[in-house]
Amino acid sequence: MSFDVLGGVKLLLLDTETGGLDADDYSLLSVGLQVLDKGVFGASDEFFVAEPEIAVEPVAMSFNKIDLDWLKRTGIDVVAAVARLEAFLDEHFPVDQYKTVIVGGHNVWFDVNFLNRLYRLAGRRDKARFKHRRVDSAAILQFLFMAGRLPIEATDSNGAFAHFGIEFEAGERHTALKDARGTGQLLLKLAEMVGSDASATASPA
Repeated sequence: MSFDVLGGVKLLLLDTETGGLDADDYSLLSVGLQVLDKGVFGASDEFFVAEPEIAVEPVAMSFNKIDLDWLKRTGIDVVAAVARLEAFLDEHFPVDQYKTVIVGGHNVWFDVNFLNRLYRLAGRRDKARFKHRRVDSAAILQFLFMAGRLPIEATDSNGAFAHFGIEFEAGERHTALKDARGTGQLLLKLAEMVGSDASATASPA
């Protein structure tokens, strides 16, 4: 039985660093974008956002370690951030081929909510052209644990990265682009695991 990596799907891997957990109350600080096309990593981008008023909580900042003074000086404004996101989508997911874009990530609903915040702050009534069905590694890990295929320790991102041997250089963890790419590596490992199981149980031709 042959196994088509990720079903031959082209994904946009998305990760954000934020000032807190609630997109209604806290700021979007950075966005990481990584193309994963049929299991091969392609183009990527990362940008930092300086909202008009930056709202953060200490716990979030202890993870992402973004210097807010630096962010205020060098981050792009919300209108420019939306334009940069849309330029990336237009280049790598042209609308004549991809009317909507499949987004992948870890708890990816969280990241999409913060992009929706970005659009609101930019005065946009529309949203990014993301498909409503998403590929969420957090849900996949939980399902595989329920199916007895993974230990409970591997159901969060840190545990899953450790379980599958996905490593980060010092300072890379909890940066938007590196986390997006790490999630892509995790999805490939999960697809390989499930694909191998399917191959092993397939009936001989």
